[in-house]
Amino acid sequence: LLASSLGVFALGETLLSPVAPALVNDLSPEHLLGRYNAVHSFVFQLAFIAGPIVAGQLLGRRMPAVFVALLLAGCAATVLLLRRLERIISPHANGVGPAAEAGDGSPLASSLPGRALGEANHGPPTDIRGDSAITYGFQ
Repeated sequence: LLASSLGVFALGETLLSPVAPALVNDLSPEHLLGRYNAVHSFVFQLAFIAGPIVAGQLLGRRMPAVFVALLLAGCAATVLLLRRLERIISPHANGVGPAAEAGDGSPLASSLPGRALGEANHGPPTDIRGDSAITYGFQ
């Protein structure tokens, strides 16, 4: 049971790690990219620190029902947030269709004037040196 649980965790981590930063970059306005990435990194690190502390306290105090309830509540909240996110991101950022253009009527595209997801205001995305950016599998 423990080995299969670790296998599921490793698979999820492997699928999430390359996608999460790219999604943050696609969803953030260009002038706030640094802040969005900093908050994203902070939240992940906070979870890696607080998670074992909270889990250890709950299990150490023999409160497995509360531990499982928190896990299920966290999973349910994640599903609800991801379903909401899926409705507001473009098919291009979601990796399921052609690139969405700014002004296509979606709430997210209209909140980013002059910039379709994955594109800078001046053309295709570029890294800090001005080279073409990695597409993270969204094209």
